[in-house]
Amino acid sequence: MARAVTAKTMRGVVFIHAETGTEGGWLAFQDAKHIGTRTEQRCRKCAAWWHGDENEPDGDRRIGDFVMRSCKRGEHDVGPVELPSWDYAGLYVLEDGDFLTIYDKDALGAVLWTGEVALVHPPMSDGMRTRPAYRVPADFMRWFALTYPALLTRKAKA
Repeated sequence: MARAVTAKTMRGVVFIHAETGTEGGWLAFQDAKHIGTRTEQRCRKCAAWWHGDENEPDGDRRIGDFVMRSCKRGEHDVGPVELPSWDYAGLYVLEDGDFLTIYDKDALGAVLWTGEVALVHPPMSDGMRTRPAYRVPADFMRWFALTYPALLTRKAKA
């Protein structure tokens, strides 16, 4: 006999989760308990990763149409830089029935949106189900792109 799992509320941030194979992005939530920091050696002027003098970046590099800006050799200001580190254990892709509250970054405690997550499930195409779409307010994508603070209560599962 299956036990019902109670709903769990977490504090964290909303974001657009994308990685190789996701074919776009998913609206997601990162639990603050699984956000830490890591220290890396980087140039504080151009943000280039530092792996020692033999791999020192030397000026701008072109990658397709993208130009990666970098200091000239000998001009880097290398030192330890604290960067956020997110653990997959805190990643939650939003699902039907989750309850979400998004807060303003600037006005502490001000609620921008609160409600139940509702997905639009498109019909099957050629026997394959496509990724669900989200029924969301116009500002949603901006809030997710800029990692706004949020509370997420997962829908209780049977």
